[in-house]
Formats: sequence, structure tokens, C-alpha cells
Amino acid sequence: ETRYPDHVIFHRHAANFPWVSHGVWLLQQMRRWGQLTKDIEFKAAARGVFRPDLYRIAAASLRVSAPLVDFKPEGSTKHDFIDGDLGPIAMARPHMFGAETFVPHAE
Repeated sequence: ETRYPDHVIFHRHAANFPWVSHGVWLLQQMRRWGQLTKDIEFKAAARGVFRPDLYRIAAASLRVSAPLVDFKPEGSTKHDFIDGDLGPIAMARPHMFGAETFVPHAE
């Protein structure tokens, strides 16, 4: 039996934070596979669904540190920690489908 202690993470490493960069990546994949029928502005659409502003309000009421940024490199090993409003947040080892790296540009 093989054990993977961090196979499913629900909260640590900002795992449940609604990263706008995740939304942009998902929308780009939907376009790639023909699931979008019209052109859309990915960042605006992702910001309308992935709501880090609401997360930060809830996190503050629970005294949980929330990331200060909405976009992060996906699949990149460059960041062990990111800045949080209550101090640094340790990040998990990043994994992307197909071992890719996706670096969104915040606006």
C-alpha cells in the first residue's frame, strides 16, 4: 500500500482559496477543447466567479491568513511561501496536469 499524506488537502497551503488564476486556466482549457462558443475576457469572467474578496472577509472573521494576491503561477516551484494578510503562507508542491506551468498576468 502506498500512502500519500498530502494527496487531498482541504485547507492548508491556501488550498481552498479561490485563485482567479485557476479560473483563467480553466477558461483557457474550455476554449482549447471547444467548450466556449464565443470570445470572452478570461480575467473578467474568472473574477466574476472566483471571489477572493469574499474569501478574505470570511477568513478575517475566522482569523485565517488569506493571500494578498489573486493570481499565482500554476505548476511553478518558485514560491515556497506567499504573502498573507496575517503573515507568510506555506505553499504546497505545485502540480499541473501534463506537468505544465501556467503563469497568468494580473491586471
